[in-house]
Amino acid sequence: MKVLFILMRTDMLSMNPGKAIAQGAHAAQLFARKMENTNDMEAAKNGGMPQGEAADYLEWCDQADGFGTVLTLGCTEAEMREVIKYAEQFDMHCGLVTDPTYPLRDGDTTHFFPVDTCAWVFGDKEELRDALGWLELHP
Repeated sequence: MKVLFILMRTDMLSMNPGKAIAQGAHAAQLFARKMENTNDMEAAKNGGMPQGEAADYLEWCDQADGFGTVLTLGCTEAEMREVIKYAEQFDMHCGLVTDPTYPLRDGDTTHFFPVDTCAWVFGDKEELRDALGWLELHP
């Protein structure tokens, strides 16, 4: 079964539930955009049989009446980077979400700065067990 895992940081004090949901939506959107723009998807759009990345993505899209399985795991920034490094070494589908204007309130002033808020990893649930099995569901 294909699964989109979202790795949501738990070490950001300013990450309230609403911000976490928004960042998770950004992760899902970046994942979909990346998968829609693969060479395999372009071939499938031009009448070819979906293969490789396109087949995996379309399988995920067809799960549960169009709601592909998404699991959100909690992690620190260091753990998130460790998982992404591992995933990249094995050519897994993954990416970081960088919010370019993440707000940080300091008294009466709000500062906006870029920060990596979460990440995503996509693939077969069993094949991703080694990369992600040690992380727990986001609280």
